[in-house]
Amino acid sequence: MMATLAASTETYERLRRNAVEAYMQAYSSMWGSLSPSDWWNDGVALGAAAYMGLWDMRMVRQVRQAAISYADATLDAAGIKPPKGYDPTFIYPRFGTDPWEVNYRPAQAYRSAAIQAPSIRPVEWPKMDDADWRAVSEWLEAASEQGRRTADTNATLAGTDTTLTRYRRAKVLSYRRVLHPEMSKTGCCGLCVVAATRWYSTASLLPLHSHCHCTVAPAGSEHDPGLELNEKDLQRLYSEAGGTTGERLRDVSVRFETNGEIGPVMSYKDAKAEADGSNAEWQRPTMQYTLEQYKRMKARAQAFDAAYETVLRTGKNHTFRVDGRSYTFKPSGNLNKARAYTNRLVREINSQLAKAA
Repeated sequence: MMATLAASTETYERLRRNAVEAYMQAYSSMWGSLSPSDWWNDGVALGAAAYMGLWDMRMVRQVRQAAISYADATLDAAGIKPPKGYDPTFIYPRFGTDPWEVNYRPAQAYRSAAIQAPSIRPVEWPKMDDADWRAVSEWLEAASEQGRRTADTNATLAGTDTTLTRYRRAKVLSYRRVLHPEMSKTGCCGLCVVAATRWYSTASLLPLHSHCHCTVAPAGSEHDPGLELNEKDLQRLYSEAGGTTGERLRDVSVRFETNGEIGPVMSYKDAKAEADGSNAEWQRPTMQYTLEQYKRMKARAQAFDAAYETVLRTGKNHTFRVDGRSYTFKPSGNLNKARAYTNRLVREINSQLAKAA
């Protein structure tokens, strides 16, 4: 039974990893096609964000679908009959925002890094032997890190939310965190090791941290497949830390908080709170909430399309406000493409709204 469960876990992780990597390949292609000035041009950056929003939505649907099979395999391993029905692939996993806004953040990360060196504003991307190469590379790395964090977080959120929904429908009351050190460049952090020894209520979403790759499994007094999956990794990590009472693990102190956008998060007790997300009270996203967010994106796109038309017609910068925020669209060789990406996002939104009608 454990061999079958381990295989299901491996399959799910492969599918999740492939979905994330497909997103990151699209990220590299899209954002890599921009000129240095395009990163400061809201019209172009929003077009890139619209394109990546489509990839984000696709990734979420793929991971949610894979999570259904994974959840049912873990239920079978615990001797629990999986529930019938339920298609969650339409639900976006964040609250208080939408795919377009989230995928605009690489541009914001790039600009936040770049304003630390206002004298450097290249017209073309510098080469490795140029004096500005290191600074500009750090800006691009900040943007890429934001893209990677978006993909990792959304994939984990979508997968665990789908899995826990299956568990609740099967009347499973608690779950355990399952470690995946193979998914991280540095292995599991102390937070995941400590958290993997606890049970959580299926009414609560999995507490995350940045670049968290943990999955979940049912936990109960009679069956605890997650513990069996974790055992080898836990024993190895304990050994590396000097045993279960080793200094590294004994000193780990975990803090749990609620992020207004992604829900429960965990961090080291003395760590700075996560910056992403609003301060509003978090709610678990629903299909109805996602539909509302899609309608917001559609209305925003209409205002942006008028701005694209103005810049393309006049050849001049155009500054305007939408939803209380100021944007500046500027002439660019990539502006028509950006507008096309925005229109493509609108077509997908219309398709999803029609399916839900």
